[in-house]
Formats: sequence, C-alpha cells, structure tokens
Amino acid sequence: AMLAEATGCPNIYGLDSSARFLKAAAARFTQCRFLRHDVSRTPFPVRGDLIYTRFLLTHLKNQAALVNQWAQQLNVDGMLLIEETDAIDTEIEVFKKYVQVTEGLIAAQGGFLYAGRLLADAHYDAEVVYNRPVSIPVPNSICASWYYPNTVSVWKRDAYIRERVPEKERRAIAQEIREIQESGDVRNGITWTLRRLVLRRV
Repeated sequence: AMLAEATGCPNIYGLDSSARFLKAAAARFTQCRFLRHDVSRTPFPVRGDLIYTRFLLTHLKNQAALVNQWAQQLNVDGMLLIEETDAIDTEIEVFKKYVQVTEGLIAAQGGFLYAGRLLADAHYDAEVVYNRPVSIPVPNSICASWYYPNTVSVWKRDAYIRERVPEKERRAIAQEIREIQESGDVRNGITWTLRRLVLRRV
C-alpha cells in the first residue's frame, strides 16, 4: 500500500510464504496482489522495477548473498530498497528486557536482530546508490504499541521464550509495556538506528 501510494504504480505485488499472512494482507490491501513464495529462493514469480523490504533480513540467513540474489530479480536499472536495524538504544529497563528477549528469539530461529550491521560493508553485485544508517528517536508510547502485541501473542506460544522467561515475568513485562502504551508518553526514550540500503541493477 505504501509503495502504491508513493509510486502510483498500478501493479504492486507482495510475496510471502505464509498463506495466513497473504490472506490477511489481501483483505486489507485490495489494490495490491499477493503471491505465495519463499523470498529466500529465486527466481521470484515476477520481476519489477522496484523491490522494497523492511525488517525482513533480520529473520533470514546469508543476508548479503540474498540481497545480491534479490537485485537480480529486478529489471535493468531497477532499484532495491532495504531497511534493517543497526541498533536499538534505550535506558528504559522494560524496553531493554524486551529487546534482549527478542534478540535471543530471532537468533534461535537462525536470524540476527541487527541485520543492518551485516549490510554496511558487504560486497554487492549491483551499484550502491545509498548505504547509511539513520537514527530515529521514537516516543515511548509508540514503541510500546509496537512491542505489546508480541508479549501477548508470540511470547505466550513460543517455546524459546516460555523456557527462558517465567510466566510471571512475561506478564509483568507485558503489563508494564501496556501501561507505557496507554500513558501516551511522548518522550523519546528509545532510538532505533536503521540501515538504509539502495542498490541499482546495472
């Protein structure tokens, strides 16, 4: 939807390997088309002039190699836009704990929370148009609104978390984050540093 609005392109495709996620996306973004495909495998079912991913490489392996494979799925002069996390800095203890648990969970699944760091000095088989980190201060209540849903969904069912974080502690973390969300606290107590990478296929 964001790409459709930003580019005005009538042909926007989304790829995902989850039938459940695809169904939800299709119901919400009716102007786009969604195809079932594992993005760690190429070729893609469609080629394009623009590919955009955000917080995806975090959950995958062989990140730099995948980026080069994705670039080859573009038409000539097409652009690949990637945003991934370089760092998350905060002095708020409950946010620190949430990030720590999340980092461990992603690592246990074979990914790396700070995938942006891996992109800084990687070799690319495409023209590097832009490759820089940008720091984004986030209001506490907004960040809490991102974190809270996971504490009452993923954290409840995932074996990694249930084995390492006692139920009482999970509930306490969820409650504290919810309170921050509901407080409307606009102070910027957490800063996300995102790596923004733009490649052009030549």
